[in-house]
Amino acid sequence: MTETNITGRDGPSLNESTVRARANRAGYVMRKSRSMTSLDNRGEYMLIEANRNLIVLGQRFDATLEDIADFIDKRTSPNDGSN
Repeated sequence: MTETNITGRDGPSLNESTVRARANRAGYVMRKSRSMTSLDNRGEYMLIEANRNLIVLGQRFDATLEDIADFIDKRTSPNDGSN
């Protein structure tokens, strides 16, 4: 199995297993597209809220690893009131 690696904005490398583990700890399930790309399947990732079985990101398998990592960071970091 090939591990997908990307470099995030802050420099550290993100890989699929790291992002998947972070998602699981935050209560989400990450799914990777296994089908050929089409209009409804972009060949990337989908993030699902585990306890409600609700797609929260990548409805068309169009979320990247960085998108998912950013989403989880925003949901798990304490709010500093700047938003």
